[in-house]
Amino acid sequence: MPAPATLPPLTPGWCHAPTRLIDPRSLGARPLSPPIFPHDTRAGLLERLSLDPPDDSHAPDLSPLGPEDPDTSSPPDAPLDNLPAASTPAPPPFVALVEALTAPALLALARRGACGFVLRAEPDRHTLVLARALGLPLALTALPLGTLPSPLRLGGLDPWPGPQLDLRLPASAARVLPLAMLPAAPPAPPWIELISAQPEERHLAARAIRRGRAAGVGLLRLEFVFFDDPGVEPEALCEHLRRLMEALAPAPVAVRLADWSADKPPAAPTPIQAWEGRRGLAGLMEGKGEAAVALQIAAIERAALDARHPEVWIVAPHVESPASLAQLRGHLRGPVRLGAMLETPEGCEAVDGLRPLVDGLWLGLGDLGHRIKYPEQLQQLVDRVGARSATAPLLVCGWPPSTPQPA
Repeated sequence: MPAPATLPPLTPGWCHAPTRLIDPRSLGARPLSPPIFPHDTRAGLLERLSLDPPDDSHAPDLSPLGPEDPDTSSPPDAPLDNLPAASTPAPPPFVALVEALTAPALLALARRGACGFVLRAEPDRHTLVLARALGLPLALTALPLGTLPSPLRLGGLDPWPGPQLDLRLPASAARVLPLAMLPAAPPAPPWIELISAQPEERHLAARAIRRGRAAGVGLLRLEFVFFDDPGVEPEALCEHLRRLMEALAPAPVAVRLADWSADKPPAAPTPIQAWEGRRGLAGLMEGKGEAAVALQIAAIERAALDARHPEVWIVAPHVESPASLAQLRGHLRGPVRLGAMLETPEGCEAVDGLRPLVDGLWLGLGDLGHRIKYPEQLQQLVDRVGARSATAPLLVCGWPPSTPQPA
């Protein structure tokens, strides 16, 4: 049976480009520098700002800020500083064929021009999160990678329908969605999930907020910022976050502390990325990790002060106990709000003890879905968290995982 020339993706977007067999180990530890995405890759998101994107790269009509919205000017509150000009040379787009893929490797390949990915091993949840947020199509195949044709199309010309969320969310809950998946006319504007808040993303987020398509930034994961620039120091991180906050003010901005795990360990052995190896907030606060968390908090607080932003959130990841949350709260000094992300059944059951320590709650459906296999049990847990969160803001991120069927 011949290899298909088109594969259905697990994540939004489509592409049609030559294939390239990749060994992720050849990428090295550090992505390209400076940390600006190539202008004609989906990862850079700049195809949304282009009036004439390459035919063999990406479909502009899949963008919620697409051709019906041709305004490419930079709003006054979102300067496109350091943004490469349209004539800047960029790597040619290609579909990366890889046996297995991690989130850092996906980001590094996207910066080298990868516009889609085909894997033989099922991707972990962090890789799926990153691909979905970037709008990069990612497909599975059971065929030997060397037998796939080139060029190869991932997805079709019709818009990707996106994963169906069958859960009933609490009426007061706000949804957090990637820029690549914002609805054109939402009944209630969702919050935005950003990747690394480079100038491209700042501009697109500001435009979406200004036009009523989003309420603010509900999730910026610091680990992805570190993946994008592994050697970033606290001062540079503060400046990076200040620019984001100034561009989006007065809309709220939520920054999640780096959430390290076995499949996404620290990008570099620097003090601000120190980690003792155990997952969850309690693990982040162990040993040298507590000092790293303090450095991250200080950078966020200083950025909020310098930007004079009225609503900045620090979100603690993978919270399961009041003790570790109280330990983290002891490092807060500036005018920021504290949120707790509940990603396990233990964290959800501890919400009564966590609620007095925070200003808001985040519910991570992806990790929860890996622990709770039955939809009715997950629904019951979501209902309990909604009922017990009282008047605290509740934001819902991600989707329960599903088992993809390889082509």
